[in-house]
Amino acid sequence: MEGKHFKATELSCKHCGKQGVTSLLVNKLDSLRGLMASPLILTSAYRCPEHPEEIKKKKGGTHTQGIAVDIRVFGIEQIRLVKHAYDTGFRGFGIANTFLHIDLRREPAKWIY
Repeated sequence: MEGKHFKATELSCKHCGKQGVTSLLVNKLDSLRGLMASPLILTSAYRCPEHPEEIKKKKGGTHTQGIAVDIRVFGIEQIRLVKHAYDTGFRGFGIANTFLHIDLRREPAKWIY
């Protein structure tokens, strides 16, 4: 699956290459990219259950559900990205020094890495 602003390789599992993101995620990412008016650098999108980050977990996360991405972003741009992501419909937010995790979970959640 590809979007207007995202290639299939950006959205596929970095471990095995499998695709698994939902069309809803891709549509929302394209909308978010439009609001940001600058490229979004995805560091992680879909993850297969055998992905090294996922096998550490007791239960697969939102990446394995195809509803999450991690975006490389620094400093004050994180605040802009959170605002626009929330306005676009994202409800899960994980903030790190060099990236922002966003996802389409049902109940709002936020955390810091």
